[in-house]
Amino acid sequence: MKKLLFSTLVALFLISCGKENIDLTGIKIKDNPQETLEYVGKIGTDYPSALDSLKVLKSISSEITPIPLEVLFDGDDRNFYGIVYGDCANYTDVLDTKGHYYHRTWRLAE
Repeated sequence: MKKLLFSTLVALFLISCGKENIDLTGIKIKDNPQETLEYVGKIGTDYPSALDSLKVLKSISSEITPIPLEVLFDGDDRNFYGIVYGDCANYTDVLDTKGHYYHRTWRLAE
């Protein structure tokens, strides 16, 4: 199952690379620049289809709450949403309105 998931994400990433020239790596969260979004790949054509794909990829059956994120990104007019599911108050999964999937990452202060 993990091999299939990884292969699917890699394939989606390779397909999406050819269609966009916008840099989607290292996007910083506006309120806390030590938090960045690690680009994983394109998993949908828009936000709803990416959300459906994320539910399947992570076997999410609980209620999902999107949290709007303000990020330091000026490539185009896409919006970013942290995905909260289950009883967890934090999010590590982020989707944008163009169907891309990111992981929220933290760096320790230097």
